[in-house]
Amino acid sequence: MPKDDLSGKKLDHISLSGANLSDSDLSKSSLRRSHFEGASLQDANLAESDLQGAHLNHADVTGAILRNADLTGADLRGVDLGRAASTEGAKLTDAKGASLEQAEQAAEDRVISVEWADDADE
Repeated sequence: MPKDDLSGKKLDHISLSGANLSDSDLSKSSLRRSHFEGASLQDANLAESDLQGAHLNHADVTGAILRNADLTGADLRGVDLGRAASTEGAKLTDAKGASLEQAEQAAEDRVISVEWADDADE
């Protein structure tokens, strides 16, 4: 169960700088031009959220789900997107601090590993 369930909410222009939003569900939320400077977003679900123009400077996104999130024009300086659980399909157009490599990685479908469970009948 998520710590805070803010999924689907319109939270544009809010300031959550320095907030602990670890394990929170912010999926499908509108967070345009909101401030998350230094916030902990560890293991947070931001899938399909609108983060256009958001300020995420130095936010911790370790384990966060950013799948299909719109980070167009967001400030990602000091954010290590490589530590996120998923950036698949994230839009990083004109994002500050996002490298070309991060944008390409978010744009491609990736399978990291696949394991097959043993059949119980064998």
